[in-house]
Amino acid sequence: GCISLINAQAGKTFGYTGDELLGEPIEILLPMRFHQTHVTDRTLYMVDPGTRPMGEGAELYGLCKDGSELPVEISLSPLQTDQGMLVTSIIRDITVRKQAEEARRQVEARYQELVNNLPVGVYRSSSGEGGHFLEVNPAMLDIFEATSSEQLLAYPLSDVYCDAAARQAFIDDVMIKGHASSEELSLKTLRGEEFHAAITTVVKRDENNDIYFDGIIEDISIRKKNEQRIQRLNASLSARSTELEVTNKELEAFSYSVSHDLRTPLRAMDGFSRTLLNDYGDQLDERGRDRLDRIRAAAQRMAALIDDLLKLSRVSRAELRREPVDLTLMADKVMTSL
Repeated sequence: GCISLINAQAGKTFGYTGDELLGEPIEILLPMRFHQTHVTDRTLYMVDPGTRPMGEGAELYGLCKDGSELPVEISLSPLQTDQGMLVTSIIRDITVRKQAEEARRQVEARYQELVNNLPVGVYRSSSGEGGHFLEVNPAMLDIFEATSSEQLLAYPLSDVYCDAAARQAFIDDVMIKGHASSEELSLKTLRGEEFHAAITTVVKRDENNDIYFDGIIEDISIRKKNEQRIQRLNASLSARSTELEVTNKELEAFSYSVSHDLRTPLRAMDGFSRTLLNDYGDQLDERGRDRLDRIRAAAQRMAALIDDLLKLSRVSRAELRREPVDLTLMADKVMTSL
């Protein structure tokens, strides 16, 4: 188990120079935790030596002169010589590869965490009549009311669609275009509860050229209910608008009637009163002329009230115009009038 030959690269890899390692036991290049098992493994290897990787399936580490460790890959090859059986060990420093693998593992872990935390269902499914989900995220379990991933993966895809014809039409369209975006379909959970879903999917092929689908499923039942409620509200609002329009037209007709029919007798009262004052005023005493003046004033006041009522009826249809208002002056006018 002693080192009898070493090349320059091996010395450089482990931080040794010259012939420092010649004659040393091979365990000098192993972390202490591997020493005991390595002596046993080395003994067993010499019973049946052969060309093979060392510690296949295990992670191997070498020990450098400065005490640091590095991941390695070792191939063993026996060689019979005049000095007896020698074993050639080819050692590769796989630090860069390990770093790349760790970086890839971290990326995959972050991606998996992202997928698992998404509030929408993410899936991969097989194609054909006997299609099943191949992979699902936790949100898919909630959407389909499944107790476990295994239960959902074993459930036939054909049974999650409420309408077989709609499912086939959807699949045909996806196969033609290669994808679908937010396609709305009626699905049902494993418990038979129907819900509205928006499906986004894309067609893919594996290394065997078999078709599979990657996609997203979103439960839009609440959104659909809100849309339906809004549609009902809009329909109700439209009906009310129509009723209001009819009412406004009736009010306009009524206002026209008020304006025309009430003004005529008022004009007659004012006109005949004025005629009496002009033609017969000298035959009336002061009290009689006062009565006629009051009739004329009341008729004119009534005409003004009609004008004000007509303006008031048009307020809701007129553009709002803001201006300062003197409330004191307005109150004084009311009090004077009273």
